[in-house]
Amino acid sequence: MGCQPRTLVLLEPIPARRASAVLERLGHEVRLGVLDAPDQLIPTFRPDLVIVALGGRDPVDVRATVRRVHIAHRPLVLCLADGPEQWVPALEAGADAHLGRPFSDDELEATVRSLVRRASWLRKSEHRVGRLLVDEDAHLAVFGDQPLRLGRKEFGILAFLAGHAGSVISKRVLLEELWGYDAYEENLVEVHMSSLRRHLPPDARCLLQTVHGLGYVLREDGAQGASA
Repeated sequence: MGCQPRTLVLLEPIPARRASAVLERLGHEVRLGVLDAPDQLIPTFRPDLVIVALGGRDPVDVRATVRRVHIAHRPLVLCLADGPEQWVPALEAGADAHLGRPFSDDELEATVRSLVRRASWLRKSEHRVGRLLVDEDAHLAVFGDQPLRLGRKEFGILAFLAGHAGSVISKRVLLEELWGYDAYEENLVEVHMSSLRRHLPPDARCLLQTVHGLGYVLREDGAQGASA
C-alpha cells in the first residue's frame, strides 16, 4: 500500500480504542468520531474507510446511517452489526462489508485488510526504502543501481514489506497475502525469507529486520535491528 489509509471510527469509547489500536498497527491514520454527527468529519478528514456500529438500530435508521457516511467523499464502509436485522439493510444501503459483534482483533484486522485492498486510490506500485526501489508493476527490484534477481515469492515478500515500510508484518499476514489462504506452515515464510536475504546485497540486508516473536519489518534505519 503506497499511501497511509485514513480511517474514521464511529464506535462507543471502549470498542473504539480497541479498533484504533488494531488500525494503527496496520499503519492507518485514525480519527474517532460520534456516529450521530459524521457530517462534519467526513468532508474535512476525507477517510478511506469508515467503521460504524449499528447495534440496536432499526432497519430505517441503519439505512440512513450508512447513506450519511457517503457524504462528499465515498469511503469504504464497514458496519459492526448485532445480526441480520442490521447488516442486511446496511449492505442494501451501500455498506461494503459487515462484521458481527462481538468480534476479535484478528477478525477486524483481516476484514480491514480485505476492504483496503479494494481502494484503488491507495495503491502505488513503486516503493522506496533508502537505496532500495521496488516497482510492483514492472516486477523490478533495484538496490542503488544494482538489479536484484528474485524468485516470485521472494519478490512478493520484499514488495509487501516495502509497501508497508516501517510496520512489523507477521508471518501469518505474509501467508495470507502471498499464499492466499490461512496457512499454518509458517516455515514457508522462513524458507523464502532466508532465500530473500541471500539474494540481497550485503548493504541491503540491514534494511530487512526480524522482530522476534512478531514478524518482519523493512526500514531505512535497519542497521539497528536484528536479522535472522
